[in-house]
Amino acid sequence: MTGHSINWNPLVRRDFEGFKKLAMEIEDPSAREKALLKAGGLIDALMGELVRIGYFTDPESVNYAIDKYKTAIDDGLELELRKKLFQEVSTFTQYFEDCTALTYVPFVLGDTDRGIVSTATLDYVSVAKIEEGADPMLVPRHVVRMIEGKHPVNRGAVFGGLLSTGDPRVCSDLLWDLRHQLSEDEINEACLCHTGFIGSAAVEFFLKWLEEIVHLGQDGLFGKLASGLALLRRNVQTEFVFTGQRPFPYASLQGEELLAILKPVPIDDFTRQIASRMLHLSSLEHEPRVMAEVLRIWSICTLPDAKGILISDDLTERCWELIKGPRKSDPNVNEALCEIIDASIGISGDFSLASKIGEEITKRGVPAIWEFVFSRGEAAITNQRCDGPNGATWGQIIAMPVVCDTDTSDEQIVEICQAIPPLPDGQEFKFCPVIMTWSNLNRIASTRLLHAMLQKWRTDEDKPAVEADITMYAAATREETALDEVVFQRNQISKLRFLVGYRFETEDFPDYPQDQKVEWSSQANETLQSACGDKTIGVRSPRPLGYALYTAQSVMTELNAKAAVWIAERYHSPVAQDKFGIRLAAYGNLYTGLADCFEATAYDLENGETIFRREIPIVLPSVRPHWKQELDHLRVNLEAGGCPYVAVAPILQSIYLNDRIFEETKCVKVTLGAPTSLGDQADDGLPFENISEIAEEKQRWHTEGERLHVDAEAFKLACAGQLGLDIETVRASGEFALIKGRWFPTILIFMRNAKAADGSPIDWPLDATLVDTAVRAAAVETGRRWAHWTFGGVSEETEEVDVEAVYKLALNDDLAAQVQLAQILYRGDKVERNLSTALQWFRKAASQGHGESQAMVAYMLDEGLGCAQNEVEGLHWHRLAAENGSAYSQRKLAAAYEAGELLRQDYEEAAKWYRLAADQGSPDAQFSLGWLLYSGNGVPENLEEAAEYFERSALQGNAAAQYNIAAMYGHGEHAPVDRVKSYAWFRLAAEQEYEGAEGAIEDICSRMSADEMAKAKELAKELAATIGAQR
Repeated sequence: MTGHSINWNPLVRRDFEGFKKLAMEIEDPSAREKALLKAGGLIDALMGELVRIGYFTDPESVNYAIDKYKTAIDDGLELELRKKLFQEVSTFTQYFEDCTALTYVPFVLGDTDRGIVSTATLDYVSVAKIEEGADPMLVPRHVVRMIEGKHPVNRGAVFGGLLSTGDPRVCSDLLWDLRHQLSEDEINEACLCHTGFIGSAAVEFFLKWLEEIVHLGQDGLFGKLASGLALLRRNVQTEFVFTGQRPFPYASLQGEELLAILKPVPIDDFTRQIASRMLHLSSLEHEPRVMAEVLRIWSICTLPDAKGILISDDLTERCWELIKGPRKSDPNVNEALCEIIDASIGISGDFSLASKIGEEITKRGVPAIWEFVFSRGEAAITNQRCDGPNGATWGQIIAMPVVCDTDTSDEQIVEICQAIPPLPDGQEFKFCPVIMTWSNLNRIASTRLLHAMLQKWRTDEDKPAVEADITMYAAATREETALDEVVFQRNQISKLRFLVGYRFETEDFPDYPQDQKVEWSSQANETLQSACGDKTIGVRSPRPLGYALYTAQSVMTELNAKAAVWIAERYHSPVAQDKFGIRLAAYGNLYTGLADCFEATAYDLENGETIFRREIPIVLPSVRPHWKQELDHLRVNLEAGGCPYVAVAPILQSIYLNDRIFEETKCVKVTLGAPTSLGDQADDGLPFENISEIAEEKQRWHTEGERLHVDAEAFKLACAGQLGLDIETVRASGEFALIKGRWFPTILIFMRNAKAADGSPIDWPLDATLVDTAVRAAAVETGRRWAHWTFGGVSEETEEVDVEAVYKLALNDDLAAQVQLAQILYRGDKVERNLSTALQWFRKAASQGHGESQAMVAYMLDEGLGCAQNEVEGLHWHRLAAENGSAYSQRKLAAAYEAGELLRQDYEEAAKWYRLAADQGSPDAQFSLGWLLYSGNGVPENLEEAAEYFERSALQGNAAAQYNIAAMYGHGEHAPVDRVKSYAWFRLAAEQEYEGAEGAIEDICSRMSADEMAKAKELAKELAATIGAQR
C-alpha cells in the first residue's frame, strides 16, 4: 500500500446508511473488511473498525481495531489520509450521542504523528462520558496508566495532550510525578503540543519545572521546557487564560456555569502575575540563553519601570507620558523614547508593535514619533551586539545594492563585482560571495542569524564552510517580493540584489559626503560595465544595511516610474509623442501620513484620458525621505530623462482608493459632485494643486475640507437607515480621490464588520436599489449636485448589471467598470458582441495595471480577435500580466522563452515562469515544467519532481502528462517499477486517444499478473472518478 495518493471520497460520505449497515451488522472481521473494501476502500475498512468500538466496547474489538490501525500505518498509510480519517471519526463520535469516546483510543495508542495523538488524547478525555457521581479524573487516570505501561507509540504526545487540558488536577496531581518516566525526546514531543488554549496549570507546570532545574546545568532540558512555555503563548487563540478547572466531560457544562468553573482571566493580567518569575529565570539561566525569546513571545518587557512590570500593551502609554507628561522637558526624553521603541521591536521581532505605537501616538497628534520608530528599526536591522576579535562589541552589516538585468546570474554578479574600485577612503569593500535578495535582509528575526554568520565569516579561517552556511540561509529565507524585479521594457527586466560585508565597532566606516558617493558610484559602474560586456549592471555605494535598503527601494521606485514613461511612449500615438504627461501620486495611511505605495499615471494632455497606470511598490514605509520628497525626487529624474510634463499629487490618498485594494475591500465608494450652493457654473472636482492664490479656489478647498467629515456621517446614516444596519458596525471616512487630474470629494463606507440591526450578518453585496435610494437621499441632504457610487470587494457576477451605468463609470476612468464593460462587450451580454470595442476597454483597464485585462489583451492580440494579429505586442502584455500573477500569461511567457522565437531562448526563464503558473494549478504549465525537469533543460534534471508535476497535470486530465507519468512508473525512473499505476495512467491516456497509449498498454499487460491487472483497472476507475469530480 506504499505510495497511496489521496483520493478522499469514502463510502461513509457517499452512502452513510450503507456504510453503517456493513460496519455494524457483519460480525465476522474478515467478511466485514472484504465487504467494506469492495463497497468503499481502505479508508472505509479502517473507519468501520474504529467506529465499531464506539458501540462494541469489549477488549477483543478494541484491540482488533488498534491492531488494524497500526498495521495500516506500518504499511504506509499517508499522514494526510490519517488526518482526514481522524477528523471523520471525531465528527462521527461527537455527532452520535450513543457512540462512546473509545473511538479515539486507536489514534492515542497507535499513531506516531504529534498532532493526531495529542488532539486525540485531549478529545478522548474531554468527550468520554462518565457516570454521575464518578471520579471526574477517571478517564485522565486511564490515559496515565497507558503512559506508565508504555502502550502509546508516541508517549510524549499523549503526555502533551493531557497537559493541554490545563486542568490543575491533571497537570499537578497526575503529570508532575509522571514526567520523570519520560525520555528527553518524549519531553520534547510533549513541549511541542499546543491547542490554542492556555490553562494556568500548564503554565505553572512549565515554570515550576524550569525553576527546579535552572541551577542543575540541564541546559538541553531547560531549552525544551522554555520552548513549551513559549509555544503556549505563541499559538493562543483566545484573549484569556483559564485559571480554574476543566469539566470532564467538557460538554457537561455550558454558559455561565462553564465560565464559573474555567475562571477566565485576561491574558495581559495573567502575564503581569507571572512576569517576575520569568524575568528571574532569565537572570539565572546559563548559556545558551533562551528565556529572552520566551519573554519576547509573552510580550514581557525587560525595561525597568516605576509602575511595575511592563508588557507590550503598556508601551504606548509610556511613550505618551514621555511626550506629553511631566517628563516631556527632560533632556533624556529622546533617549527614553528610543529605549521603549527598541523594547517594542525586541518583543515583536519586527516593526509590528512599534508601528502600532506609532499609529496610536500619531492619532493623538504627534506624527514625529515615526522618526523614532524608523530610525530604531533601521538600527535593529543593521546593528547587533557580537563577539569581535577583541571581545564583546557591536557588529554592523554593510550592504551594496546591485541592479542588473535578469540575464545576469547571481554567480556572474559575484564575479563581475570583484572589479569594484576601492571606496573613497581607499578601503576595499570585502563582501561575502553570496547573493542576497530583499527578503533575506529586511526582517529583524532572520538578520540576527545572518549577523552571527557574518561575524564568523570575518574572523574564521574556514571561510568556505561559513559561506556554505550563508548560502543555505539565503535559500531558506528567500521569498519573492515586489522589489526583486521590475519590468522596464518588453525584453528588459531589471532585478535587485545585494552583496553584504561586515564590520566591527572598532573598524572605521565613515559616512562619505554625497558628492563622493556619487563619484564612487559613477566610477564603479563604468568599471563594472566594461567588465561585464553586453550585460547591464549598476551599483550604489556600500552603506550600513538599513540605509542601503532605503537606497535600493529608491532605485527600484525610479525604474518603475521610468517604465511607465516608456510604456506611454510606446503605446501613445506617434503623432502625439510629446503630448502626454505623468502624474505621480501616493496612497497610504492618512492617520500616520505614511505612503504604502506610489502610482505613476501617463495621461493624454489634450483630453485627460489615462494611457497607462502603474503601481509602484513600497516595502519600507516612506518616511525617510517623506513621500512628498520622494515623489519630487522622481519628478526631477523623469524630467531630466526627457519627460517634460511631470506633476506630483500634493495629497496623500487613502490606500483604500487604490484600485487593487478597493477591489478587495467590502465597502461602498461614493464620489461627489460640486455643492449645489455654488451654482451651475462651478466645476465638479477641485484643482490638482491644493495650494492656490486664487481666492475662490482657496475657499473651495477650505469649505470641502471642513464639510467632508460631516458629509461622510450623513451618507453612513442614510445607508444604515435604508438598509436596516446597526450603525455602530458601519464606519465611514471622507477622502479626496484624484480622477482625471482633479480632486473629487469621496466617501468610503466600510462594511467589513457591518451587521443588521438585529445582529445578524449581512449579505454582500447589499441591495443595489436600496443603496442607490440612500445615496440619492444623502446627496440631496448634503446639497450635492450628484453622487455616483460603486461596490468594492465584490465580483461583477454578483451585481445587477446596468450597462448604461457601467458605461458612465467606465468613461469616468473607473477601473472596475472598464473591466466589466469590456467583458460585457466581449461576451455580448445584454448588448451586441463587439470584439474591437471590447479590446479597447480591456486596453484601458490593462493600462491601469489590471492583470486579468492585460492577459485578455494579450490573448486577443495573439488570436487576432477585434484587431490584426500581433504576437509581438501580445507578448509585451503577457509579460505584464505574468508579473501581475496571471497563470495563463505566465505559461505563455514561459512557452515563448522555451521556443526562442519571439524572445531569446532561455530555458531557465522558461522554467521560472512555468513553475509560477504550475503552482497556481495550470495543467499545461505543470506538464511543461515536468518536461523541463525530466530533460534537464534550464533546471537540473530531477526525475522525482518531474514525476510530481506530471502527476499533478495528469490528475487534471492532461493526456500527455498521463502518458508520461505512466511511462515513468513503467520504467521505474523516479521510483520503483509500479505496473499497476503505469497501466492505470496509460488507460486514461488511451481513452483520450493519446498516440502510443494503446501500444503501451499491450506491452505492459504482457508483464502483469491477473491480480495486478484487477488492481490496475480499479485504480484507473478511481483516477477517472477523481478527474471527473475536479472538472
